[in-house]
Amino acid sequence: MSATAHRAKPGRLARPCYRVRTTQATTIVAAAILAIAIGAIPAVALAKFSSSQTATATISSGPAAPTGVTATCTSKKLTVSWTAPAGDQPTSYTMWFTVNGKEPYTEAKTVPGTQTSTEIPGALLKYTSYIKASYGTWTSPYSAASNTILC
Repeated sequence: MSATAHRAKPGRLARPCYRVRTTQATTIVAAAILAIAIGAIPAVALAKFSSSQTATATISSGPAAPTGVTATCTSKKLTVSWTAPAGDQPTSYTMWFTVNGKEPYTEAKTVPGTQTSTEIPGALLKYTSYIKASYGTWTSPYSAASNTILC
């Protein structure tokens, strides 16, 4: 099994892609199941079989982080919006924030993958927001930080 980084689109990080070649279809399925089971690859396996029974499986990592995270404050409500990552639609997004730019990250709210914004009540603090995308049991890294806003 080998890992290769695919060329990323401008403004996006390259995600690793694992490719496995074998002449036995059962070997490829067993290798993918084992890799996922031991946590070596948090991914979905896709296999293509030709008439010669050569199999190629691509095991790719979970969703990329959302981009373009922005925060606004209206009527003491912090509203955070973002752009969905390219590729498969996440099943949910989780909003995290820091107060006054200091860790720890606090989990604020989880919304369905069809939403690209959410809001929470403000408490006259300086918030910096982050978004994570989830796809099943896999979660993206944190997004880049939003603007810091007093709300």
